[in-house]
Amino acid sequence: MDERAAMVAALGDILRGEGTEAVVARTLRALALDRAGRRRVARTLFRASVLRLRLAFLAHSDAPGALLDALARSDEQPPDDDVWPTDPLARLSVEQSCPAWLCARLVEALGLLGARAFLAASNLPGPKTLRANTLRTTRARLAAQLAAEDIRTSPGALSPWSLLVSERDDDDAPRANLTASAAWRDGLFEIQDESSQWCALACGAHPGDVVVDLCAGRGGKALALAACMEGRGALWLHDVDERALADAHARLERAGVRCAQRGLPAPATADVVLVDAPCSALGPLRRSPDLRSTLTAGGLDALPPVQRSLLAQGAALVRPGGRVVYATCTVLPDENERVASALAWPVLEQRTLLPHVEGCDGFFVSVRARPPREC
Repeated sequence: MDERAAMVAALGDILRGEGTEAVVARTLRALALDRAGRRRVARTLFRASVLRLRLAFLAHSDAPGALLDALARSDEQPPDDDVWPTDPLARLSVEQSCPAWLCARLVEALGLLGARAFLAASNLPGPKTLRANTLRTTRARLAAQLAAEDIRTSPGALSPWSLLVSERDDDDAPRANLTASAAWRDGLFEIQDESSQWCALACGAHPGDVVVDLCAGRGGKALALAACMEGRGALWLHDVDERALADAHARLERAGVRCAQRGLPAPATADVVLVDAPCSALGPLRRSPDLRSTLTAGGLDALPPVQRSLLAQGAALVRPGGRVVYATCTVLPDENERVASALAWPVLEQRTLLPHVEGCDGFFVSVRARPPREC
């Protein structure tokens, strides 16, 4: 196939919004190129994708000149300093391809340097992380089995279950197809970021506990909680999205979880309640770059009342001496500390994970204990 024609077709697909990775993979399969040629094509297509998103972000900006700055940034060499806006927020917006209003929220939360580091990390691909299913295997055994299938991994630092999938040295080598592996078919692992794994660990669930995942979704954290419980006890899954819970059932079956059930226990009977609340999802921004153009200030401001309501609902399920764990995959205090503080229970642990610090997706967890006796 002619390279120029293939590139024109690929660029058209990207500009129409098709996933860039799929377009790049399809184009490279269609072209007989050496390593340098493959890199050239991939780099060009990914740059086109970034430029398309940058222009989409900035088309709605209050600064008309931002579009020209974006075009200047499409070159591999950065423009001269006098091209950049002098206002720190405007400059951060153009530098990091992020709407000015969202930059302002991030600067308020993390400071200017922290916001710049967060956005820079969010402009790079995140790691591919696995969680060993300790109901069926150990991390060491899983690593050995994956290595036998030519999938190289290394242990993560935040979770005793985590394995980071290693990049291939050979650019021409195919990417590891994790869900085609025998280890996946046997339910030995889940694809789960370390931040999410750490959240499950912070819940402190034990075998025999009554545990509630109030916003279970597709069950990713419920699977990790079941591992903490060693498959013993009662794990309750609840979510307003019935379709997501249907997906969770299949995942629980594959992982060998037998202690889970849908619904909620009686009030004041749970040892642990996880409230993984719906949020702005800025923590894994690098995995959803389109969020920069779809998230709005109004949509973000509507979230804290919902989050406080869910936290109150979760707290009502906790027995005296039990724990409620409030969690989000965002980094903004309006959705994190300011919501968690609405529950005036003692704080056992509270932490915000950041991609430019810990290397995982951004995540917030606040663990609060219900007093044994309340006035």
